[in-house]
Amino acid sequence: MDGIYYKTILSLGLERMRKAQKIIGNLEERIRSSSTSLPFSQHLSQIQREIRDLEVWLSPFDKDSFVILNYGEICSHIHPQTYKNENTAMEIWEFLSLIDRDKFEEADLKIRLVQQKWKEIRNKTSGEFDKSRLQ
Repeated sequence: MDGIYYKTILSLGLERMRKAQKIIGNLEERIRSSSTSLPFSQHLSQIQREIRDLEVWLSPFDKDSFVILNYGEICSHIHPQTYKNENTAMEIWEFLSLIDRDKFEEADLKIRLVQQKWKEIRNKTSGEFDKSRLQ
């Protein structure tokens, strides 16, 4: 494998986006009605908006077309041996599934691991990783 990418048929991608919005929307409503706070609850509205924006952008395209997320140049900052272990899309679905089943502590751990992984990648791509090492 010479890179990292995900692909799906657009109709399935849109269906997944609607399902994700429903899971997040249901949780936001439960949080509002019970005045509960969860460690990741401050990010839910932003995630919801970004999914909605992506759905609006993709909706005009033919539903039988493919959507491909290609990591492109980011791959130059990820060791090729770890490509096969990169599965952020599945990890996000696991997070949403945990939320849907009210397993909030597990969901929080799952999303923290994803955030940490991408923080490290972001640091590498911005050069912050090299600056943070002891010389």
